[in-house]
Amino acid sequence: MDIGVDEIRKWHTNPNKIGGPYRDIGYHYVIRRNGKIEIGRPIEQVGAHAGKEGNPGSIGICVVGGKPLLNFTRAQ
Repeated sequence: MDIGVDEIRKWHTNPNKIGGPYRDIGYHYVIRRNGKIEIGRPIEQVGAHAGKEGNPGSIGICVVGGKPLLNFTRAQ
């Protein structure tokens, strides 16, 4: 599936999201299938990508694709 920040932001901010919604996309960056890097949540904000213990002091990067197929592209 070729998705980016816009699609993920809609999922993460959906009022019906289980465990959410988040105030914004949980990741700071998204790397699309074509290798393009999109900016998500502002880097100054703590992400929502690694649980309460893992989020502070880290940067969330989502690489589109992967599990269960491990189908990352050469561009990524």
